[in-house]
Amino acid sequence: MKKFTKLISALIICTVVLSLTTGIYGQSVEVQESYNNVSSSDNGEDRRGASPTVDLKTVHEDSYHPGEIRVRFNRDFEETLENIIFEVIDNGYISTGISKLDNLNEAYKVHEYIPMLASVYEVSEASLQYKERHREWGFHLWYKVKLDNNADIIEAILDFEKLEEVKFAEPALIKETCKPVESHPVEKRGDNSGWTPNDPWYDQHWHFNNTGQQGGMEGMDCNAELGWAIETGNEDVIVAIMDSGMEFTHEDLEGNMWEDIGPQGTGTSPGSHGTHVGGTVAAVSNNDIGVTGLAGGSGDNDGVRLMTIDRNSYGFQEGCIYAADNGAAINQNSWGFTSPGNFPQWAKDGIDYFNEHGGGTALDGGFTVFSTGNSNANFERYPAYYEGTFAVNAHDRHGQKSSFSNYGEWTDIIAPGTDVISTEVPNTYSSKSGTSMSAPHASGGAALVVSHAYGELTREELWDILKESANDDIYEYNDPYYEGKLGSGRLDVYAALSMLGPKVTFEIEDEEGTPIDSATVTFDGETNEPGDYVFTNVEEGTYDYIVEKEGYFTVEGEVTVE
Repeated sequence: MKKFTKLISALIICTVVLSLTTGIYGQSVEVQESYNNVSSSDNGEDRRGASPTVDLKTVHEDSYHPGEIRVRFNRDFEETLENIIFEVIDNGYISTGISKLDNLNEAYKVHEYIPMLASVYEVSEASLQYKERHREWGFHLWYKVKLDNNADIIEAILDFEKLEEVKFAEPALIKETCKPVESHPVEKRGDNSGWTPNDPWYDQHWHFNNTGQQGGMEGMDCNAELGWAIETGNEDVIVAIMDSGMEFTHEDLEGNMWEDIGPQGTGTSPGSHGTHVGGTVAAVSNNDIGVTGLAGGSGDNDGVRLMTIDRNSYGFQEGCIYAADNGAAINQNSWGFTSPGNFPQWAKDGIDYFNEHGGGTALDGGFTVFSTGNSNANFERYPAYYEGTFAVNAHDRHGQKSSFSNYGEWTDIIAPGTDVISTEVPNTYSSKSGTSMSAPHASGGAALVVSHAYGELTREELWDILKESANDDIYEYNDPYYEGKLGSGRLDVYAALSMLGPKVTFEIEDEEGTPIDSATVTFDGETNEPGDYVFTNVEEGTYDYIVEKEGYFTVEGEVTVE
């Protein structure tokens, strides 16, 4: 009969690494403040714009797409709507059999009504089980209405809104990527295997480890290295990259791609911007290739999973529904509307749905991140200005606000955004600058926190952890004019993770050193499912444990957490 190793109860004191492992060796750690003690007083409520609005008097025609409006019908019209056959008749416009609607269809040459949920159900089997939830949100009442390209969009909206059957009519506002203010390729370098992570360009990642390279200020980074000693990522955590499509076959991304890739699957068109953003979040780390991702894992393709949603060819509202229904915890965005101060209902509904129903089993609710923009200005730039989004500014390697970064008292945090090296198309690497580069740092940091406290946090608690752990030394290095306008401080991954209680993980082997993956562990009276060896948010103290498996000797011992 085989038996467990007798060394399982040995203990080693470690005061730096919070993750606690008990196996051939056990470790006890210094307990940090538990996240359960974090207040949830600043989760976005009452801090900035809440109600969606589009001012038709000020919105410029260059700010919306011609030939298209978005219409949300009233629930009183729901039953009738379900029985309508939207049919194009001989004169080229849609006939519904409802005279008031058909008069507008004829006047504006409406030739198509597209249910906004149609593209979700076509590609997302997971979403089909949530049809009733979608109905509760009224998503089945939203339509893209295609008009004549020369039609007066504003007049059409006003006429549709006059119908008692219509709740909202809005323009299809143009979404603008926060284009990098600077972008250039980087030359291939030799491998650097002398330090972990061993990715060849790691020494250029000032944003992860600022040693003063290229004239920067030592320590002005996101404190990634100490954070990685606690957590490198969890492959059960999904981050949706709502951007241009990612190059999912990239040598430094493929290992951390979500299994279904995204709504367009292998048909996703790779784009430079989305590929760079995704790499900052979770390029495969410590694999002797290219760059390092903030939540890219430890070198065994074990980082967080990247879901790519090409918002240029797949709608934003639909993308939010898809991401939430398929278990994404983080929704990463680096774009905004070109029309300042305007925020359509269809965008708010998408964000709210993701915040409410995203997270999967990793997080209670979804966490939506937006870049603040590259205009070096303080204005109501939606969706970042919306209270339901986590707004991220950018700083450089000196700890100063990046020259291009927007700012304001409404913003949440500041993160590295100047000269950030990441993945690029085709299968290469580049350095870019922009708030598009800072936002994925916040998303990657959020993903690390969720990875370490898997299934333990609400989105509000995650929000508070990131803000309260931010380093406010950023204000020491910036003009007093920006006081209070760069968020709560500089993203600090280690400080955020340190707000979580440590976790105890049992590594169980037989006497030959072969891992055993189906034992039952009882820790402090709590028994997990067979094979589940992780106990989270452990407080200071000494705990009894029992390890059992049929056919093996039962092992009992103690673990001390200090």
